[in-house]
Amino acid sequence: MDKLKVRRINVNGVLGTGVYAKDVILYIIRRLGVSRPRTDNDVCYGTLLSREQYLYDLERLRYRDSRAEPTGSMTDEQIAAWTAAIGKED
Repeated sequence: MDKLKVRRINVNGVLGTGVYAKDVILYIIRRLGVSRPRTDNDVCYGTLLSREQYLYDLERLRYRDSRAEPTGSMTDEQIAAWTAAIGKED
């Protein structure tokens, strides 16, 4: 077996507003020529622990929402109401 190639990448500076570490690593991966396979089939199954955890994958990575019909059982209106309640939980 060939020896694995190791690459060190240093990232310096401050991330701009709305830019996250995940954005940086995805940019680096794109620059290195690695891509997600079959992005037309990506579905975010997320978690039911947080209303917010779906948002990054849905908005930034353009995953499809598994909660939405026909995959899931929620309508667009229900998803909008669920998302609008972020920060309003007891």
